[in-house]
Amino acid sequence: MPEISVVIPAYNVDKVLCKRAVDSILSQTFRDFEVLVVDDTAADESEFYKSFGDDRLKYIHNDSRLGLAQSRNKAMSMASGKYIAFMDADDYSCPTRFQKQFDFMEQNRTVDVLGTFYTANGKKIRLPVADSDIRFRLVFYDGAILMPTVMARAETIRRYGLQFPDSPVEDYEFYLSAVAAATFANLPAVLLNKIDHANSISVQKGGKLIRDASFAAQRKWQERLIGAPFDWRHRRSFTVDDWTAYHRQVADLQTRFPDLNDKYKRRYFNKIFRYIVRHTVRETNFRRGLMKSDLPFWFKIDQFFKEQKK
Repeated sequence: MPEISVVIPAYNVDKVLCKRAVDSILSQTFRDFEVLVVDDTAADESEFYKSFGDDRLKYIHNDSRLGLAQSRNKAMSMASGKYIAFMDADDYSCPTRFQKQFDFMEQNRTVDVLGTFYTANGKKIRLPVADSDIRFRLVFYDGAILMPTVMARAETIRRYGLQFPDSPVEDYEFYLSAVAAATFANLPAVLLNKIDHANSISVQKGGKLIRDASFAAQRKWQERLIGAPFDWRHRRSFTVDDWTAYHRQVADLQTRFPDLNDKYKRRYFNKIFRYIVRHTVRETNFRRGLMKSDLPFWFKIDQFFKEQKK
């Protein structure tokens, strides 16, 4: 039984990019793994995948179109590894990715889902590292963990029946279903290069479709986490009463994330604060009073938190 099962969904892939992606997996310094490519394309591409000449690579062709989520689920059901790693057919992993993730998971037995930093078309993307920071950022659907970088414990996935739902944001919904069962982490090292192009999954899904689906998923997450939607980003105007309600929700989030990094927390509450002040249009005097102040926004946030403790 291999230590790692690598899940790669494929659909109408660019063969040049796909070859680079698969080569980046097969050339990993960590060698004990299997690769499960689930192809959702109508044509059988088995000869292309046989050309890699590696017995660790297993090609599964869907008889009918299943979609991204069900293709991933199919591969997970066939996986025999202790860990399940995810990858897209047009990205490519750094040679030491599996070794570093495997070592981390072996040394940190409480972590169930592990992502990494990555580059997106050459730009380095840093993500929150600690579990509490990742959970907090997920509240805002703001890129807390990237699925093609993830390595997860197969035992956790099977014990809690974690699956990808049919959704434009199936990865976010997967995290949502895992929140009650899993502990998250990100390795602070760039171990994947993400490529966005005309045929990539993220581009094909479409901006509006993803936004609408992510808002719906986000509200479900918020219902589970704080008991009510924290939908500041979905609104275009706020009254003083809304502002007061927002303050109460922020205070509640403070108590629910006591281990959250203070600098990180301040930055995100600051972002929300600025958004709401910009959109408090119905109470112009209230808005003008806030905007005239020359105090830094983070100081206002700190003052609010202190007042809540009195």
